[in-house]
Amino acid sequence: MKISKIIALSLTMASAQTLAFQAKETQISVPSQEQLKTAENALVGNFYNPHGVRGQASAFATCAAVPVAGCGCPFCTQLRSRA
Repeated sequence: MKISKIIALSLTMASAQTLAFQAKETQISVPSQEQLKTAENALVGNFYNPHGVRGQASAFATCAAVPVAGCGCPFCTQLRSRA
């Protein structure tokens, strides 16, 4: 009986510190249908051009990374060896 009281007391003392970690309810505002439609059109507009013009072609396997002067890391070393 004494051990169970000690365990209960220790759990009570330890649980008092966890009160700071309780989740709080947050109110999430639901966007209107107009806001959703505007967001959808902006997102879709990035992929489809209404004028039928293709986007700029980018060269694959290239990037604008340049080595940092004086750096000896493997990444900068590899960039220097490719130049």
